[in-house]
Amino acid sequence: MALQPASVAFGNAVRHTSRDEKPPAEVPAQSHATPAPERSSPFEAVRWSDAGTPEVQVEGTWYVPMSINGVAVSEILDFCNKRYGDRARKRFEEDLVAALRAMEHPLPATVRLGLRTIGDGKELSIPNAAMTEANRSRIWQAAADREKHKAAGERPPLPAPQAHEGCLLAPEALAVCDRLVELLATQHAYSVARNVDPTKLLAETRKRFSEAPADGLPREMVVEHLQRAIASVGDGHAELDATHTPAPAFYLPATLVAVPAEGRGRVAALDPASRDLLDRDHPFVIAIDGVPMERWIETASGIVAKGSPQLIERRALRALSDLPAMRSRLGITLEPELDSAVSFTLGNAAGEQKTVATPVRTDQPNRPRHAPASPEPSPGVTYLRIPSMTDDPQEVAAIRAACLGSGPGGLIIDIRGNGGGSRVLVQEIGRLLLRADAEPLVYNAARPLRLPGETQEELRERLDSRFLRPADDPRWTDAERAAIARFVSTFVPALALSNDRFHPWHFAVLTPAAANAQRIPGNVVVLLDAGCFSATDIFLCALKELDGVTLVGVPSSGGSGLTRRHDCGHGFTARLSTMVSFQPSGTLLDGHGVTPDEVVPPGVADFTSGTDAMLERAIELLSAAGRRVGPSVDAKP
Repeated sequence: MALQPASVAFGNAVRHTSRDEKPPAEVPAQSHATPAPERSSPFEAVRWSDAGTPEVQVEGTWYVPMSINGVAVSEILDFCNKRYGDRARKRFEEDLVAALRAMEHPLPATVRLGLRTIGDGKELSIPNAAMTEANRSRIWQAAADREKHKAAGERPPLPAPQAHEGCLLAPEALAVCDRLVELLATQHAYSVARNVDPTKLLAETRKRFSEAPADGLPREMVVEHLQRAIASVGDGHAELDATHTPAPAFYLPATLVAVPAEGRGRVAALDPASRDLLDRDHPFVIAIDGVPMERWIETASGIVAKGSPQLIERRALRALSDLPAMRSRLGITLEPELDSAVSFTLGNAAGEQKTVATPVRTDQPNRPRHAPASPEPSPGVTYLRIPSMTDDPQEVAAIRAACLGSGPGGLIIDIRGNGGGSRVLVQEIGRLLLRADAEPLVYNAARPLRLPGETQEELRERLDSRFLRPADDPRWTDAERAAIARFVSTFVPALALSNDRFHPWHFAVLTPAAANAQRIPGNVVVLLDAGCFSATDIFLCALKELDGVTLVGVPSSGGSGLTRRHDCGHGFTARLSTMVSFQPSGTLLDGHGVTPDEVVPPGVADFTSGTDAMLERAIELLSAAGRRVGPSVDAKP
């Protein structure tokens, strides 16, 4: 093909280790570790099975303990039985530190727990369980209460309700909910900016939790209710996660893609393995399991952030892959023999319909992506794919070299599906497109939330990672300070923010590379779609401000929040944005995204046949423009 591909591969592979993975070999604590308090325990509660084996509660869930800091629990029990006789259970429950020390295995302040789930027997590891006095106190009090009733000849009270595996009791669910209320009020920029009252927002959810059955609420149900509340605020980054939530039993057997070129609201279904249509003569999904596609999307939209329309659509289509959960929300009940297949009602432009039954998948379908394309020849045009906003020095250097070495016919930067990452490439590429004598320009303005207890140094550190500084920062050059002053004189933000709750404005500025630096030699076209998000949105904001750069495709999803993760207890964590971010036009990024200079919506062929309307339009634009006069471009006025 005539495109000159940049001979570089980009993208980082990151391995995340979850507690559901098989734990590595356990290593006994080192002698220099901080010792555990004498009266402490890693367990919130201990109970004994009919077989006489212990079961322990950790983060609100009951397990069979297998090892403590590398020492097998069976070995600990054997020792306690031999040393303490009738008091063996009491020593295991209340005097674990002393017992392990007697075994010559002194415990540190945090220990590795080897556990086995009671339901399916799956083994997991908790690497840093805290040995706390509060845990031991609860265990001691429970034992003392039992002894008191026994001494009085009273029948012991019924044990407190215990949640089924994978469930939270009402008090636990309420504690997570109340913690989230606190976080939204003090740590969430968009709740504060939009004057959301977290107590009112979660009132109905709290009522539901308080009415939980005795055996608790499924963790995935708790996640969904809290996620719906967070989603309604309109922060594209905000989400709630929880440990020990089961994966879906099966998935929708199709990758769903929006194809607006075929008509508003059109969705096509691709086979995840072959990337071909489920039925070539009937590309559009009309209904699933007899329920119209519009209802599926509307239902799925309830659990995704109320962001831009393109963000909602993309994430809703992705959410449909969790078929069991979506069927439950829609009230779809199938006979067992039908549950393992999906009925797709497919249609075409002529209005003809066809129903096909497809077996469910046991793995999640892939995300939508454009098929590899083979556009018409165009001499000297370089195509560069950037799938993630990397900050890896070697990858950044390779991308920079690819841009500088692009052909005279121009450069196409394809960032479709790029969900974000670091802002390093904004600076590395943007500054190479500014003429040496051009003035610096502001490409992003934001106001960070005043976080309780945060120092000025901590504020500076978290904003520096986004190249954002206040106007009075002494590190600005005179030219950069003047650029900020010009920007502020005309900047009108779409949302007014309280000075009491937000720090002053911070700005991201693009400054030309040194006068003698090599620059990108030709015009640039950037391909974008709704898969572009977060740092990629900022990249688009910057390049949209430059002459000689054209954005082609469909609007990005929109999001820029400088997130933090917070512990909500019982294995739940909340991810919340800490700043409100604006485009140079004053438009919020969240809820809008970046609009391309030329809108080219994708059709079915873009995902299946190897044609690529956006890429073809980029080549047309570069061919029409010819080689740009001069080595670089100026900023757009």
